[in-house]
Amino acid sequence: MRKAISRDTVDWHSTALDLTVILAVAVAAIAGDIAIAVLIGVGVAVVLFVLRMSRSIVRRERYGDEVRSRRARDLAESALLDAHGRRIVLLELEGRSSSAQPSRSPSASMPRSPPGYGT
Repeated sequence: MRKAISRDTVDWHSTALDLTVILAVAVAAIAGDIAIAVLIGVGVAVVLFVLRMSRSIVRRERYGDEVRSRRARDLAESALLDAHGRRIVLLELEGRSSSAQPSRSPSASMPRSPPGYGT
């Protein structure tokens, strides 16, 4: 049970913000008109949605000449990675991992040239 509500599994900042919106809507409904409370709730929900979706999902961007895999490689492969490793981009993404190992962050590797790199 403790693991289900730990810092790693629950986004406490987002949860606190959601609870604040709920409290504001409840206060507006009790103190005033229910229609105004609904408008406040919908308006704040739209603003929060836009703000959350406008953030980049890329946590970190690293290149193949900076980071190596754990795989042992022969000298020819290592030389090839040294020469062309900058063309490999490793993107570490935000969000929950859907893999069997939740402690690992989701990553994606995309074969593209970084900005300013001549191909």
